[in-house]
Amino acid sequence: TVTLTGGCGSVSASGTITVSTNSTITLSSAPSTDNQSVCINTAITPITYTTTGATGATFSGLPAGVTGSFNNVTKVVTISGTPTASGTFNYTVTLTGVCGSVTASGTIAVNLCTSLNPALGGIAFEVYPNPSRGAFIIKTARGGSFELVDITGKVIRSYVFSQSEQFIREELSAGMYFIREKESGAVQKLVVE
Repeated sequence: TVTLTGGCGSVSASGTITVSTNSTITLSSAPSTDNQSVCINTAITPITYTTTGATGATFSGLPAGVTGSFNNVTKVVTISGTPTASGTFNYTVTLTGVCGSVTASGTIAVNLCTSLNPALGGIAFEVYPNPSRGAFIIKTARGGSFELVDITGKVIRSYVFSQSEQFIREELSAGMYFIREKESGAVQKLVVE
């Protein structure tokens, strides 16, 4: 309220100034879910962000088959789905209804993984428990030659065994890894909690 002085009577004018808090967006799903690699036609690990001060969100750069949503009650952003196109997709989430531009970004790499076809020289295999805490079993019909690969494609360790099951224990940071059968290139995803 502004009130004039020095005049006859009381003369004033009033108005309102609204000061909003700074908006935030923070990854709330597991570390590295905002930078993951999957095989085409395989569901991604859902990516979630908590937000403050937002009334909505827009999404850009997501692969076909993957969508984003904003829950206006919980203020949580969720990205999920099954990619139907291969490539490296750099996505951006932009909050709406906020002061300034508040964004988060990440990468979803979608690979054309070789199918598990014994007729082509590859072997079918399982990896369990999955998710694990770094201790897991590779199960096959006849053993094989395998590699543990991180999400950047770097080979961490190689394994060769002839029995049908191999117990493996690795000191791994939480995140996503892959077990690759070297002969065929077939891949299974491994999540470490």
